[in-house]
Amino acid sequence: MNEFFQMLKKDHVEVKDILGQLKETKESAPKKREALFQKLKE
Repeated sequence: MNEFFQMLKKDHVEVKDILGQLKETKESAPKKREALFQKLKE
């Protein structure tokens, strides 16, 4: 059960990082935004 929480915490950190990167991108960078959204789907 502890492994589950460690994995969940790791995933949360990764999603938070990706969302931070998305926030910093501009609408004029659709390829970068698309790549980041693709990472979220994984």
